[in-house]
Amino acid sequence: MPVDSAPTSSRPVSRPVAATRSRRRARRPGYLPLSATVLLALMVADASLAPLLSGFGWWWSMSIAAAIVLFGTAALRWAGVPRGLLTLFTVVIGIVTLTLFFAADTALLGLVPTPGTLGRFGDLLNGGIQSIQSQSLPADAVTELSFVLTAGAVALAVVLDIVVFELRWPALAGVPLLIVVTIPGLLVPGGASLVLLALTAAVYAAILWVDGRIRRREAASAASTSGSAGAPGGATVRHGASGLPGARPDGGGSTAVSVGIAGVAIFASLAFTAVAPGFTAGGVTAAGSSGIIFSEGVSPLIDLGQDLRRPAPVTAMAYTTEPDERLYFKLLTLDEFGGTTWTSSEHELDEDNTPDEFGDPPGLGADVATREVSTDVDIRNMQSPWLPLPYPTVSVNGLSGRWYWEPQGLTATSPTVSTRYQNYTVDSLVVDPTREQLAAAGDSVPADIERYLELPELPQTITDAAAEATAGAFSNYDKALALQQYFRGGDFFYSTETPVEEGYDGDGIGVIQTFLERKTGYCVHFASAMTIMARSLGIPARIGLGYLPGTRTGTTDDDRATYTVSSYDLHSWPELYFDGVGWVSFEPTPGRGFVPSYARPEAQPSTTPTPTDASTPRPSDASTNAPQRPDAGGGMDGGAGGETAAVGRSFGWAGIGLGVLALLLAPAVVRSLRRSRRFARIRAGSGGASLAWIEIGDTALDHGIPVDRGETPRAFATRLSTIDPTVNPALWHVLSEVERERFGAAALPGRTDAERIETELRTVLDHLDRSVPMGRRLLARFVPRSLLPSVAARPGDPATTP
Repeated sequence: MPVDSAPTSSRPVSRPVAATRSRRRARRPGYLPLSATVLLALMVADASLAPLLSGFGWWWSMSIAAAIVLFGTAALRWAGVPRGLLTLFTVVIGIVTLTLFFAADTALLGLVPTPGTLGRFGDLLNGGIQSIQSQSLPADAVTELSFVLTAGAVALAVVLDIVVFELRWPALAGVPLLIVVTIPGLLVPGGASLVLLALTAAVYAAILWVDGRIRRREAASAASTSGSAGAPGGATVRHGASGLPGARPDGGGSTAVSVGIAGVAIFASLAFTAVAPGFTAGGVTAAGSSGIIFSEGVSPLIDLGQDLRRPAPVTAMAYTTEPDERLYFKLLTLDEFGGTTWTSSEHELDEDNTPDEFGDPPGLGADVATREVSTDVDIRNMQSPWLPLPYPTVSVNGLSGRWYWEPQGLTATSPTVSTRYQNYTVDSLVVDPTREQLAAAGDSVPADIERYLELPELPQTITDAAAEATAGAFSNYDKALALQQYFRGGDFFYSTETPVEEGYDGDGIGVIQTFLERKTGYCVHFASAMTIMARSLGIPARIGLGYLPGTRTGTTDDDRATYTVSSYDLHSWPELYFDGVGWVSFEPTPGRGFVPSYARPEAQPSTTPTPTDASTPRPSDASTNAPQRPDAGGGMDGGAGGETAAVGRSFGWAGIGLGVLALLLAPAVVRSLRRSRRFARIRAGSGGASLAWIEIGDTALDHGIPVDRGETPRAFATRLSTIDPTVNPALWHVLSEVERERFGAAALPGRTDAERIETELRTVLDHLDRSVPMGRRLLARFVPRSLLPSVAARPGDPATTP
């Protein structure tokens, strides 16, 4: 009957469709554990940024955003969205996530981005970059910085999803994860955590393991599917490129490659960790105390010489002030010394300390003469979290962003913006104590100032030099004058190059000991030496880091002087404390800056050039005044600090180079291991002919010989024989063994046949290698294309089909 025929005729169509859907659904849930493992790797790697940032809110934001991207894409993949569209949808999910987190008020329904959303993203990005450039470490994860971090996590999640799921090359996932984990070690000494590095490596290995399980499950499913269709002799055979089996009999495929590269990458990362700067006591100074190093900004004291040695100066700022004033601009006060370098003590930002009104200068008595000076400042190519200000500052107006001052050094800093392109007016005091007031201070030290006397254990040479320089001086003021004269009296010379050439650049105890013996250095050495010696004599002392007055460039219509300050004007100087007067500056560096009237030897006029003189020495000029020294020979003990730092830097860069080299060689190592494994299995007599044929196909790919996916083994062999006819006997013997293994009923080859297959395979590979130019051979060795699933995949190969 017609009624009964319809259902009957429809069954043959519906069953295959239903079976196909069932198989797809059975496979798709296997990706969810892999997505979860990738997310875990991201969360662990992101946690390594903790030394650079305050709090943990930023980590939750990064983790939740990455989870939305990865699991959202996993849901689409399970629903059967075509592969070509998945990447696009992944990017869309990331953008929507950022919109929800940071710009919901500009979007339709809080999710759909609008032009206003893109504008908000641009503002947040610019603010985040400026925050990175200006903040000291650990940085406050303000909204702008949080956006940059979260956007980075979203981008990383998108990249990992593409690499792991779309390209099916999970080994590459280790590269971005390794980069994230090593970032803190490049910025902060000891910033990279070996624990987190090990955890990241473990989760990375878990990604490869889970991916391998999925591949094996898919291979089994594909094998059962092809088995139902039948094959010659009842065997289940999947043919791919050049007739090679899709289920690779070498058993590893991409999973084995992934594990091999994972091992090389982990080894390289551990080697890098052991020697790279930032993973040891050397490297970059902790920005929590000395700030971030900027390409065109102010470096910490230990790196100030690099700015002075620039081949060309960089204009930092310009300013206009009273015609007769010579102002030093201080950015940072360095007041803590542990023996290796000077750092700034940490201060909690007090949001009540706004720059429109600064506090009173510490220790300044009412009877000390002062005058107020107004200065207009225009910052140019200088990016710093610290504001250049004359000391002591009374008020600052016209700043953009949030700025706060600290009470001890009266320096100002911002947690969100930098100094670049700031324009402001600063009112400051010029303190002019008399000699009598400074001498009357005696040697009394208030309790809250005693910390400025703290020193580590000093070598006898430094304390002896301090005692010798101040012999006959009684008051702290007389000792300060004697110390300054000790350095400016003619025995010491200014040079930015000699300390580098002779291995004692820096400001540690060993460096200063060598400096006092060599008597040649620049402001870092003079300021550090005088400050250490002053403390050893019981005089509270600290170091100011900032700029000299610069070069006078003209006069305004209202008779105010204009100055330009460049990177050559970077400077450091000692500040000494006298009870009843407060902190006053001294200038021990010969040929740089000027000596205040209260610091000049009595009855001796100043001969130091003023800022109005065009002859103010620049670092490159002053260095030529350094005396010629004999070769350092074996060096001195006092120079150990500088030499050790130089050696440490050399080893650090060597470690980075070795790490990069290891990663570059990883494909060649893995390809060599894969070939060795195949030869071992061939010698064991396990599927030797098929393994040999796969190796021939992979080697052809590596050497740039096209491999047609639909080509039969015999057609492929015919094409290879035209490239080099001398290879025919060996090639055709391997081919005959392949065909016998696949379609013949004979037993597996014995030991003699296995040895012959190995010999013939080596002959074929040797001929393939000699058939191409040297350049192609090198590419085959170091950039083997057969490791890429997108190139080496066989049609229907479950190991490479998502």
